[in-house]
Amino acid sequence: MRQIKLRAWAKEAKVMHPVWTKTDDENGAYEIMQWTGLVDKNNVPIWEWDIVKTNNGTYEIIFVADWSTLTPGFYVSNKEGKNWMSAHQFMEVIGNIFETPELLNNTENN
Repeated sequence: MRQIKLRAWAKEAKVMHPVWTKTDDENGAYEIMQWTGLVDKNNVPIWEWDIVKTNNGTYEIIFVADWSTLTPGFYVSNKEGKNWMSAHQFMEVIGNIFETPELLNNTENN
């Protein structure tokens, strides 16, 4: 069984925090993210809502890691569609949608 890890983005303070226990967030002040259980090519953990980059040999492709409720599991997506995270060993975490959202605007392939 894989280890469950969580982290939280404090919306108002704009700071990422580790989460040690599940807590109630009644006022919606935090965005809770789960570790996918996978690491990128540099052994960096891939978290839900992380921005990852991969290269298909011709150009770099930017994806966002997310959870699928339809078919439970983590996948990566961009405007071209969704893919299961089966090639995570070729991906590189370059940021996340909260701390570095500009990474999604700086590419024509996202």
